[in-house]
Amino acid sequence: MSTEIPNAGSGLAAPILVGAVTHESVPRETTPTRIHATPRDVADPTVDPPVVSPFQSANTLQEADQILLERLDELSTILAVVRCQPNANDKSQQLHHLRIDPAEQRSPSQRTQLISVCHQSALSGQIHSRRQLEPERVILAVPIDTGRQPSDALCLIAALPADLHGFTRAVHTLAQQFALWNVQHRLDQQSAVASHAAATVDLLTRALDSKTRSEACQVIVTELADHWNLCRAAIGIATSGAGSCRLVALSDSTRIDTTTAQTRSIENAMDEALMQGSISIVEPTTTQLDASRSVGELARQHAASVLAVPLVDESRDTCAVFLAILDSESPVQPMRQFFEAAGPSLGAVLHAHDQRRSTDLLRRSVRAVRSRGGVIALTVMIALIAAMFVPLRHRESCDVRVEPRFKRFVAAPFEATLKDCFVAPGDLVRRGDLLATLDGRELRWKRESLQADHDQAIKKRDAAQASRAYADQRIAQLEIDGLRSELQLLDLRLSELELRSPVDGMVVAGDLKRVKGAPLTTGQSLFEIAPLLEMIVEAAVKDDQIAYVRKDQTAQLRLNAYPDRNWDTTIGIVNPRSEIRDEENVFIAECKLSNDEQLLRPGMKGTLKIACGRRALGWILFHRPIEALSQWFWW
Repeated sequence: MSTEIPNAGSGLAAPILVGAVTHESVPRETTPTRIHATPRDVADPTVDPPVVSPFQSANTLQEADQILLERLDELSTILAVVRCQPNANDKSQQLHHLRIDPAEQRSPSQRTQLISVCHQSALSGQIHSRRQLEPERVILAVPIDTGRQPSDALCLIAALPADLHGFTRAVHTLAQQFALWNVQHRLDQQSAVASHAAATVDLLTRALDSKTRSEACQVIVTELADHWNLCRAAIGIATSGAGSCRLVALSDSTRIDTTTAQTRSIENAMDEALMQGSISIVEPTTTQLDASRSVGELARQHAASVLAVPLVDESRDTCAVFLAILDSESPVQPMRQFFEAAGPSLGAVLHAHDQRRSTDLLRRSVRAVRSRGGVIALTVMIALIAAMFVPLRHRESCDVRVEPRFKRFVAAPFEATLKDCFVAPGDLVRRGDLLATLDGRELRWKRESLQADHDQAIKKRDAAQASRAYADQRIAQLEIDGLRSELQLLDLRLSELELRSPVDGMVVAGDLKRVKGAPLTTGQSLFEIAPLLEMIVEAAVKDDQIAYVRKDQTAQLRLNAYPDRNWDTTIGIVNPRSEIRDEENVFIAECKLSNDEQLLRPGMKGTLKIACGRRALGWILFHRPIEALSQWFWW
């Protein structure tokens, strides 16, 4: 039965003859029909078929598809070929366009007809054909019996052969041979899967029997390298929270040197695989921009393909990375399929070792606690923790320096020469004690000269008074008054030639015994005298201590000169402005201290402990490092 329908894909209404050819309409033979390589036609179908299948040399489905195209080209001019797999889970893989008709862009309806006929043949399991008159072509769909329903189908568009019936038989025979190879190929794959599954079970068993995680990783890399004939296999454990891997096992070495460049290259490649989170295969000649840089570099170094497999645990977190350097003859896709199936199991084994280690540690801890020594240790630990909350006095320690409450300076009253010095720094003096004397010879010489001028002026005044020369008398009197003033000044300076102490105290500065006869200028400081009845203690409070130091807090002083004695005092003033002392920024806190025993000397150093209230013992011991860490982590 045939029906004439219009061709919607062409400009003209060229008729298409549609016919259904059943299996009964094609004569069956016990052996396949030989297909002769006569171009654009088929030979006599009565010739005995070959015993060897043309697909015997194919190892993959892509190679089988290529052989199928070559055989079809020997039968006729093939324009388009589609292989339909209705049982494929992914709809995008149900149709495989082995060849696309270049004229499809001009008549897209041909593709629609091709797919329609292909689906009809797959669902019915029969041969379907449609004949197109202008141009003369045939659309042929042949079922591929794979033992599943619906079956696969092979559909093609070819130039109309002279013997359409013989062409159909030849295509049908070729489809049967392809189906036999496909079934055998699936059986081989299932056999390989079964072999890999047995190897995986044995591998998991041996890895689980390992005592430690490192031993389990060594078993995994060694067994997988032998099973897949790998050049090298490695496992790196993912560091928690760091986003990096640490190499723990190599198939060709039991000791790992972490300082070598090769180890760093492997760890860098594992880090990239960890970030990618999926299985990746990089060839040594890969130049794509999306290729992993470190993995690609490792592949180029070994001139081999590199397979990186992240191993995930039960929580879907990556716990390790398996890295394999493949031999040039090793199959890549079967290995990828193997790790897609076995990767979660390997990750679960490593995760189980982690849990076992935690469980063993917990078990040992429980046994240790139950023992007598464990009870004692636990009791001591609890006591220490409880002691951390006991409130104690909190004291801040500061470096101090003793200074006098005030100082008095003895300066040169006028320009003169130092005649003699009687004291040195450190000497105790009382008020009125002689400190030094000044040389008064020049002053006396000048006084004698002024005295002579003064007497001469008096005589001049008397003579002018006798001769009634009142103007000369007035001038002489003025000269006498000036000379008398100078004489009084010289007398005052002559009375100040002895320098005496203004207060009781200690000579702090002024070592002039070695500079006798040195000229002195007016106001030049000669001696520094400090009273010792009351001293000031200057405490250098650091920046991290100033928050706890306040006025009127009690403090205890210990000087380096008297390590066996303490002085109690009170904080009087805390300067609000800091200063640099000993290359450190500090605040100066002052304390008054009585020196009745005359033990304190200016410049003495020591330590001042300031009572800052009560705090918990744990806070006292650890608040400094906690504050330092807080300051360091702050941004």
